[in-house]
Amino acid sequence: MQPIYIIIPVHNRKAFTLACLENLKTNGDLQKYQVIVVDDRSSDRTAEEVAENYPEVTILIGDGNLWWTGAIFHSDQIRLKSR
Repeated sequence: MQPIYIIIPVHNRKAFTLACLENLKTNGDLQKYQVIVVDDRSSDRTAEEVAENYPEVTILIGDGNLWWTGAIFHSDQIRLKSR
């Protein structure tokens, strides 16, 4: 069975992202699914906080110009390469 991915694109939404990940953890979803956070060069330490608190989450760093569609595309390219 192929894994199911949850992709979370984010830019400077640390509190929202951490709350989302905590909810996924509480529900057991971090263990069931592959979670990818695409941080598009946040200045609020989003990627660092996610890495410190949720080591099971894959973090991809964008160049600051991904926006939502680019973040989804970027994560999908990484996902396809890992097959």
